[in-house]
Amino acid sequence: MRITPHYSAAGAKSYYEVSDYLSAGPEELQGQWLGKAATELGLVGEVQKAHFDRMVDNLHPIREERLTPRMRDNRRFGWDIMLSALKSVSIAYGLLGD
Repeated sequence: MRITPHYSAAGAKSYYEVSDYLSAGPEELQGQWLGKAATELGLVGEVQKAHFDRMVDNLHPIREERLTPRMRDNRRFGWDIMLSALKSVSIAYGLLGD
C-alpha cells in the first residue's frame, strides 16, 4: 500500500485525468460517490470531473458556495491510495485467470 498526499489543486485535478487514462479498456470501472458526506453534498452515482474539480477548489460541487469558510495556502487537496498485489499473485492470475 502506498499513500501520497496531493498538495496542489493542479496535481489533484490532473490525477483525476490520469486515473481516467489508467482505467480505460474493456474492464473499465467508473468511480462512484459513496458515503454520508457524498449524500449530504447531493452526490450520487458516477463521479463527475466537474464536481470533483469544484471540491478541489473548496467549492460546493452543486451549489454556489464554499465548502469551508477559510482557504489555506498549504492545505491538502486529497490522497492517492494505491493498493497492489504481490508479483506472485499477479503471475498466478495471469496464468490461471479468475
